Amino acid sequence: MFSAINSDMKKSPTNPENSNGSLQLIWLSRDDVLRVLLELGYSEDFKNRFITVVREIEFPFRRATIPNNLQISSVLLSFCLKDLGIPAERFYKRLPALRKSDD
Repeated sequence: MFSAINSDMKKSPTNPENSNGSLQLIWLSRDDVLRVLLELGYSEDFKNRFITVVREIEFPFRRATIPNNLQISSVLLSFCLKDLGIPAERFYKRLPALRKSDD
């Protein structure tokens, strides 16, 4: 069963493989993730010290739970993006623009 899960994660567009074929895990700042989601039309619906729930502003009002860790793995983020119906490419295109504007 584990090998099936591992092979599915290797196919994910948010987890590029290294040149030797191993899975590369990417860590993203939670603040950057939330900023991009706010830009894409989501708002913070609920927040406590452990989680933040984001909700789509317009119909169909999709929701996802984001942990309040300092960093979020690309694997967890890919599951959240799938729940929210956001293509990974659309999300990741906005991250470099945020980093340039913070400098």
